[in-house]
Amino acid sequence: APSPKPAEPVKPPEKPAQVFKSSLDETVKMDKPIKPAVPPKGTPQAAMPTPPPYAGKTSSSVEETIKLEPSPKVPVPPRDTKSAVNIPAKPEPAKIRIRKVSRKRIHPIYKVFLTLLFIVIVVFFSKNKITKVLVTNAEEKLLIPKYKSAANNFKIILKYEPRNTAVRFKLAQTYYKMRMHTEAEEEYKKILKIKPDMFQAMVELGKLNIQAGMFKEALSYLKRARSVSPESRDAKIYLGIGYEKSKEYDEAITEFKSISPKLESEELPNEAYLSMGKAWGVKGFHKEAKEFLKKAKLQKIAVEYFETGIVENEIDPDEAILNFTKAVVKKSDFLEAHEWLGLMYRKKGLYNSAIDCYQNVLAINPKLAKAYFSLSQLYALKDDKTNALVSLEKAVKLDKNYIKLAKNSYEFREMQNSYNFKRILKRR
Repeated sequence: APSPKPAEPVKPPEKPAQVFKSSLDETVKMDKPIKPAVPPKGTPQAAMPTPPPYAGKTSSSVEETIKLEPSPKVPVPPRDTKSAVNIPAKPEPAKIRIRKVSRKRIHPIYKVFLTLLFIVIVVFFSKNKITKVLVTNAEEKLLIPKYKSAANNFKIILKYEPRNTAVRFKLAQTYYKMRMHTEAEEEYKKILKIKPDMFQAMVELGKLNIQAGMFKEALSYLKRARSVSPESRDAKIYLGIGYEKSKEYDEAITEFKSISPKLESEELPNEAYLSMGKAWGVKGFHKEAKEFLKKAKLQKIAVEYFETGIVENEIDPDEAILNFTKAVVKKSDFLEAHEWLGLMYRKKGLYNSAIDCYQNVLAINPKLAKAYFSLSQLYALKDDKTNALVSLEKAVKLDKNYIKLAKNSYEFREMQNSYNFKRILKRR
């Protein structure tokens, strides 16, 4: 029999290889100990590299060494854009080229000019505020009234703003309220020098001249005002008053009538009613004159107006007519005032108006022979023989003394040979 084979020696199990991780995270298997590198002969000691810490050690010692010493942080290399997927690059924003402007040096004169301009603007706006405050304060003082203090406020404004026509106009009105008419007139004239077409200044100058009795100057200013504003009610009113004061009654009536077709229903200043009463009265429109004067504020009593009319009879017949008319308005049954009005109208040759006045006398006293005789004379002057004889007969019946007066009266010369005239005078 064959001889048995000798048994093979059992190999011990191999130990697993030592594994450690390097600083680059690479797995290294070490079966044998790493020998340190031997430098070539002739290499200087300084140039020799320092052996790593695990040189001459087994794998287990190397693993321990590596575990004890942490690996240094190695920077991650940048991503290779060429090897990556081609991603379209974002367009870069367009660069705005800013042109650098070289600063020019400002001349000192321009600096001074700009500074002055700034100061002027600041002063202008602040001055306006101050002006408003002063004007408001002055207007409040006018309501109290403190005219002198208000006038001082206006003067302060005019010291710095001499061409301010609105403030100057208020100053002139304040002077007028203080009865300083001369100063007011000067201010109005200064306004017209600054602003020649200022309507209200012309009207106010016209009023002042009317009060001063300077009617020509007043008419001059008022006519200018009328030309500037033809439809102005104030211009028409005060121009009519100016014409009446100048005794141009027809022109005055024309101006007053231009105010309104229904003049009787208009609300006008008191002085306008007085002028209208005089203008209509002097021209013989007795009824219309009384209507206008009724709307005026007559301060005196009837007797005072009557006495004034008697005084004015020899001086100014027109003024006498106005005063007798006022007396009649204040007392409608003032018989003597009606008689005087009839006499004044007869002197002016306004026979119809005179007849109206004597008829008013007879309405008050129907048995007044004097009134009948005056009526007969007026009818004879109008060549109304029928009414003249009727009125004469009534006068003779009431008072026989009028027979002699009728024979010597020149008004009846053309009637003296008539039968009816002789018949009336033969009565005893």
